[in-house]
Amino acid sequence: MNAKIVKISFVITMLIIALAVLCGSSVAYAETVMIGGKPVGITIGAKGLVVIETTKVITDDGAKNPTEGKLLKGDILKTVNGKEVFTVSDLRKSVTEKKCTVNIERKGETLSFEFTPALEALTKEYKLGLYVKEEVSGIGTISFVKKDGTYGALGHRISDPETGLTFEYQSGYIYDAEVNGAKIGDKNAPGELKGRFNKADKIGTVDKNTPFGIYGKIESYNAKTFDTASIDEVKIGKAQIYTTIKGDEPKFYDINVLRTFKQSDVSEKGMIIQVTDKNLLSQTGGIVQGMSGSPIVQNGKIIGAVTHVFNGDYTKGYAIYIPWMLKNAA
Repeated sequence: MNAKIVKISFVITMLIIALAVLCGSSVAYAETVMIGGKPVGITIGAKGLVVIETTKVITDDGAKNPTEGKLLKGDILKTVNGKEVFTVSDLRKSVTEKKCTVNIERKGETLSFEFTPALEALTKEYKLGLYVKEEVSGIGTISFVKKDGTYGALGHRISDPETGLTFEYQSGYIYDAEVNGAKIGDKNAPGELKGRFNKADKIGTVDKNTPFGIYGKIESYNAKTFDTASIDEVKIGKAQIYTTIKGDEPKFYDINVLRTFKQSDVSEKGMIIQVTDKNLLSQTGGIVQGMSGSPIVQNGKIIGAVTHVFNGDYTKGYAIYIPWMLKNAA
């Protein structure tokens, strides 16, 4: 009798443990969060100056090319004559009439060059003939905000639109933003949200720039709370996207989840969605740049966020599962 009791007790205990493991894997990152959908301005400062273009310098003796074609678009200037350069002002101060030793980063490799600056006829300043930028900036959409102020946005990594490259950054911030309208896509490129933000309206930091979104802390945020869904809860069928296409107040728009992908590890393309809302289609043509990060709600839960638009069919796009974003925010 006692042996039977012990055996049954052991079986029940093992069953409870098994169920706990199975349930845990399904809802490992499920929690209650404030819904996003609001636009934010984003700036990320590179650890150096990003080369956008090289050009000739017009001198009294004609056009000269100080860098001799050795610097490439996307190179990151790290130091000039041993001094770090983070701003255009830093670069100007470091370039002298004498030869310049320039250290750059290119695809993870550090390279060193020596150039002789040219004296520009118009400004009488010595120049290397470089167009550079200090930071990457743009408009994106908040996906969620946790109780402690941790937010997730975009659903994909920020890259430089002019070079297509991603790079290490030294600082990043988000700002209050307003959407003025949208440019509808054409056969050559998807549309985009047109917005603006003021750097005086800083509301948070960018602490992570990952393949699955940007993450950081936001100073204050108020929005309705939603439970988040496990991957297994996402179903093919009707859903809604929560996004802003005018002003700074998001609205719900109808979509369909067309396909879901079984995933055991993080990926930014977990499901295929299609915009069906006539109002959204008439104003944007579907999914547009700047909409990345817009949360998706199905059956009262946040299931994911928009990440990409299809080339050739702007009504369709990809979305990331919300548990993957919560995992990266941890």
